[in-house]
Amino acid sequence: MSPEDARKAVAGPLGREFGKFPLQFAKPVLFGEYPSRQRPSKINNGTASLLRLDCGPVAVTCHHVIDYYRERLKSGERCLFQIAGCRFDPLAQLISESMDVDLAVLTLTEEQADKVLTWGSLPSQFYTPVSWPPPSPLEGDDVLFGGYPGKWRTTQDYDSMRFASYSSGHRVTAVGTRSFISEVNQAHSVKTIYLDGLNDLTEFGGMSGGPVFVLHKLNLEFVGIVREYSPDRDAFHFTRAGLIGSDGHITV
Repeated sequence: MSPEDARKAVAGPLGREFGKFPLQFAKPVLFGEYPSRQRPSKINNGTASLLRLDCGPVAVTCHHVIDYYRERLKSGERCLFQIAGCRFDPLAQLISESMDVDLAVLTLTEEQADKVLTWGSLPSQFYTPVSWPPPSPLEGDDVLFGGYPGKWRTTQDYDSMRFASYSSGHRVTAVGTRSFISEVNQAHSVKTIYLDGLNDLTEFGGMSGGPVFVLHKLNLEFVGIVREYSPDRDAFHFTRAGLIGSDGHITV
């Protein structure tokens, strides 16, 4: 399939189906003030990737997401933390974290894992790899990723929120030992895939922690975590999932 044929395919129904794939393994991370009827609660959100490794079910997100929650606690706030509809103490279930590569791995009980999966309208599951760790993507590979941007988060009631999902596909333009990058304004970028009928998205806060899959001959393999978006470069930065061991510990 030529690059032009690939772009046409992803822009159509096939692309929408591919776009839903990463979202099967992603849930929103929500943390901040407890709900109040008196005033709006100050809330932050990120994304968690769902994996099942030798150590059991885990939720992977960015270190800066956990660290911001930690800083809010240190400031004296009484903060909640939850992934989808499952509320728990992330610091008590933190297997490993690394500021250097901006990763954090949280262990989940089977009961918590089941509760996480019941949230949302899209089918959900924990990604169980055939083998681990995955190889690094190569420059020129096509990747798909997804998450829950804060820009699209809406308040439905004082104690409930709606998180709209987003997914996109681009070509890898640079690969390092710990990370890889996809620049958006390139000839081989595919059309962004939108869900929930929303408009174009230019602010990607809240996507941090989302899963990244590489596309090889119509097979999709989990290879990374969304780290950040650089508006000056119009590029997405991803951390290699292979830095996480099968026991959930991060090696850098």
